[in-house]
Amino acid sequence: MRSRLYLVSTVMAAVIIISGSVTPNVSHAYRWTSNGPYGGDINSLVVESAGVVYAGITGGVFKTTNGGTYWTNVNSGLTNLNVMSLALESTGVLYAGTEDGVFKTTNGGTKWTQTGLTNMPVYSLVVASAWVIYAGTNAGVFKTINGGVDWTQVNSGLTNTFVGCLTAATGVVYAGTTDGIFKTSNGGTTWNQINYGLTNADVKNLAAVSTDVVYAGTTGGGVFKTTTGGSSWTPINDGLTQLSVNSLTRESADTMYVGTSGGVFKTTNGGTKWTQTALTNVDVSAVAVEAMGVVHAGTTGRGVFKTVNSGTSWTQAALTNSYIESLAMESANVIYAGTLDIGVFKTADGGNSWTPVSSGLSNKPVQALAVEAAGVVYAGTYGDGIFKTTTGGTKWTKINSGLTSTWINTLAVEATGVVYAGTSSGGIFKTTNGGTNWTQINSGLHDSSINSLAVESPGVVYAGTTGRVSKTTNGGAKWNLTGLTNADVTSLALASTGVLYAGTKGGGVFKTTNGGDNWAQMNSGLTNPNVTSLAVAGTDVVYAGTTGDGVFKTTDGGTNWTQINSGLINMDVRALSLAAASPDRAYAGTYGGGVFVGVAATTVTSGIWQGTDNKQIYLQTYSTGGAMALVSPGDRSITSCYANNLDNNIFEGDDIPTNGKSYHLQIVFISPTKADYTMTAISTGQEKTDILTLATATAVNTDMDGIWQGDPDTTRNFHFQHYSGSGAILLSSNDGLTCEIFYDPAPTSSLFQGQSIDPKVKVSAEFDFESAAKGLVIRTPATGLSQTWNVTRFSTAK
Repeated sequence: MRSRLYLVSTVMAAVIIISGSVTPNVSHAYRWTSNGPYGGDINSLVVESAGVVYAGITGGVFKTTNGGTYWTNVNSGLTNLNVMSLALESTGVLYAGTEDGVFKTTNGGTKWTQTGLTNMPVYSLVVASAWVIYAGTNAGVFKTINGGVDWTQVNSGLTNTFVGCLTAATGVVYAGTTDGIFKTSNGGTTWNQINYGLTNADVKNLAAVSTDVVYAGTTGGGVFKTTTGGSSWTPINDGLTQLSVNSLTRESADTMYVGTSGGVFKTTNGGTKWTQTALTNVDVSAVAVEAMGVVHAGTTGRGVFKTVNSGTSWTQAALTNSYIESLAMESANVIYAGTLDIGVFKTADGGNSWTPVSSGLSNKPVQALAVEAAGVVYAGTYGDGIFKTTTGGTKWTKINSGLTSTWINTLAVEATGVVYAGTSSGGIFKTTNGGTNWTQINSGLHDSSINSLAVESPGVVYAGTTGRVSKTTNGGAKWNLTGLTNADVTSLALASTGVLYAGTKGGGVFKTTNGGDNWAQMNSGLTNPNVTSLAVAGTDVVYAGTTGDGVFKTTDGGTNWTQINSGLINMDVRALSLAAASPDRAYAGTYGGGVFVGVAATTVTSGIWQGTDNKQIYLQTYSTGGAMALVSPGDRSITSCYANNLDNNIFEGDDIPTNGKSYHLQIVFISPTKADYTMTAISTGQEKTDILTLATATAVNTDMDGIWQGDPDTTRNFHFQHYSGSGAILLSSNDGLTCEIFYDPAPTSSLFQGQSIDPKVKVSAEFDFESAAKGLVIRTPATGLSQTWNVTRFSTAK
């Protein structure tokens, strides 16, 4: 039996060993991650099994394994992220239609590979049978009979080659175009147009119940139905008040759901009568049934909704693709996000999860947010003025008395009850009674379009406009120009008394150290001059968000800027916010990518270093000079552990593989709730490929302390008893990865028998990478809560 490392802990932990050689003098690193908030344009939804749903969006493929509570992107190998269609062939086997052809995964999205159909947009996909898939493109229909290896164009008889939708039943395939519907009964050899009775030929969606019974959704004409295989069509729109139909799906032979420009409708009698569900006034682009009464609705701009009671009520499901216009921080973990069209969202756990908090908010484009005190927040909207909540967003009230311009660009709090509002055409307004009344304060103000406000001290306020920066020293009674003119100022950030930074459109960043009398342009290293947002962490540490180049950071007061975009998959940054208690933890609101959380890492050793908030730990990738980051979300922390402490605190395992050294990391679970830990290469974005899964197995070759190996492959399958005596938990690998599970204290056979699994008791898994390997470990204790660890080793490590 090999030697073991025993860790002392009162909570569940896992030990992960990464092999590699040592390169000293690691530099600082920065890493962004995202868990929300909700939103996004959903092009396609497919259900694999109960709780497992895939969403194709303009940003790749997202997957949920818990019915939509939590989504993750599964884009590895997907070189084109504009996913317009999805099709499921069997468990784990999916096809994705993109702007650059069709991609395929055989492991549930862990890895995608491009099929033989490339260089064209694929708007629709349908699986006719195993290995036989049809693709609708702007060049007609393509077909594969070998699972995507080869594709053949099958357009004979197809007079319109822009095929936006497909459906299949036994022996037949239907294709929808802007010229109506075509049908093939011979595998695409010939197509026949079947439009009799179809008074609207712009077909957006098709759903086949059987070979002969098919539903067709149209643009402006509602739903049509055939019961004769397309020889005639009949409109079935009784009760369907929205006639622009984007999506159709069936729950049973007679129960159908349609997604329209005005929400979701349902029929239980084959279309004789439609009723609107509780999801209204939403542009629904995709609908998918998970189980009886459980339906997911993908929308344009508002993410995914879900019902578990056949549409009586709906809830939003988390998906990271919303348009963020503003951020405001109440505390280190409580942040508010204003969106382009879906109101205000709030996180109470530092960005790990987001909740919509828009009750009473009659206008959803929220351009500006400002926090006055705990739970007291102001929201500036486009066209409906200012709203206020005193309950942390559970209820908003409009406060527009005296506000003659209701297009709000920016808000700034001076003191309790004293708030300034910058508008798009009415200049600046001020309230001294918490919004009960507003007064216009434009004396001396040269511009009426105000983009940004910054309060220095009571009465001292700066205003950034489309042409300059103005300043008041008497609370707005009189404004005077500063030395910065002829600059389209988009953002202002105060570092200290008299020290102010101004972000501009086209001019980069300017800085004043004397209260605005003089300004200097500070753009060295700033490759994008279009700065949308600024955030300051002290006089010299500043973050700048840009349109297209992500986030830049300076630690020397703007003399030099460095791009810090690792993990930031959306580079159009519209808002920035910093946690005062942890200035190296930043939040970036993006246009179409939700909110990202960034954590800086400070060098602790020459090869291992940890984030300043103990939520991330990094290892150098040794051969490339990059870094790998182990990320802990929510209320979890990460600590390092080791068997032997080598020089410079590089931790070597107690049994060193022949190809390199071993490094140990311990993940400590503070609470036994679901968490994902991802080991990702910062420099390359490379992630897991091989999967380690849980299963049961018979004990074989039991050793003295209760750990045994499975047959016949004793190098790849290790088991430990399930405590209840009913089998074993299996960790397996297909790439030569071996592992052992052991219990703390030192394992004996009695410790593996008759004992319940307690998520607060530590069970450790030790992994020995003897070859280039990657893996995902999922352990489910008796509570049913899953803990997931993504383990990555790079083949370049020596």
